[in-house]
Amino acid sequence: MLSRVHSRIKAFPRAAFRLVQDTFFVRLVLAAIRLWRDVRFPALLLTGVLYFCLAFAGFSAKTVFSTLRPAVTTAIGPGIAAVFTFLIVLELCAASALTGLQALLRLSYDTGRHRIGALLTMLALVVAGVAALALAAVAAGSASLPGHSALFIATPILILAALWFDRAYRRPAFPRFRDFHADIVDVRGYLARASHDG
Repeated sequence: MLSRVHSRIKAFPRAAFRLVQDTFFVRLVLAAIRLWRDVRFPALLLTGVLYFCLAFAGFSAKTVFSTLRPAVTTAIGPGIAAVFTFLIVLELCAASALTGLQALLRLSYDTGRHRIGALLTMLALVVAGVAALALAAVAAGSASLPGHSALFIATPILILAALWFDRAYRRPAFPRFRDFHADIVDVRGYLARASHDG
């Protein structure tokens, strides 16, 4: 009897670790770590997606806690609700990101590197223009800086992505020129493993 209880107690940490390892968020973290060894920039972009999921889950948890806290005398109930909200939103965001990334990679493979490069460059230019207008509005006092924080974060990321893509996939003379379709196949493989077996 005691040995059975002891074995179950010893098995609990392994089961808990396996449960955490099976979450979409942790699978994407592992995929980003594996990608870093082979394809650095997509790994950085995936890290940015994971950071966004964390920030969104944290904001959702904070909103739930702030909404429930005034209605009760202790913070235990709202705290538990906020923790559950954080975990659920984080997992939903990671699962949605994984699905969206897989669809984007499939579309990129079918579209080709030159068209994707042109679209990425145009998107970076448009977002940079919008960010310049927003910055002018902030300087004039007609807009707030926190209200456009996502835009100001996304702009340099898109510009760097467009520059990196142009050098890595559209200039064969570049020393670190890469095979666009081969990289997509590799990234899709990492994400497929993340969505199935971690």
